[in-house]
Amino acid sequence: MFWGQAEGSRPLPGRCAAIIVVTIGGVAVGRYPMLHMNRATIALTGATILLFRPSIPHFPNPTQAWLTLAMATTLAGNLTLLGSVANLIVAETARRRGVTLSFTEYLKAGPLITAASLLLGIVWLSQV
Repeated sequence: MFWGQAEGSRPLPGRCAAIIVVTIGGVAVGRYPMLHMNRATIALTGATILLFRPSIPHFPNPTQAWLTLAMATTLAGNLTLLGSVANLIVAETARRRGVTLSFTEYLKAGPLITAASLLLGIVWLSQV
């Protein structure tokens, strides 16, 4: 069971639509200057909650739906260098040690890391 739906009731792409929306929406956080990062993250997370709040209680397992939404909004930050403050901290630490991690360089691994993390999260949550 995933998002509380009966097994076989939806193909995987249908069940993952919210995760995809949240992940792509997370890229928007990276468009804000660093000073506004926390406000942008709060705004995006708040908007996501408001968007999905009316439909989640209608799932047979609302708790699992909320857990899935929380997972997706958390892991979406791995998509770009600017998607998470933790990514910026690592990049700054690397820079001080002589390693340059550019936005473009991060994009070589970020989408793969995000996809793998979300896939593992989906599998794990489907077993819970």
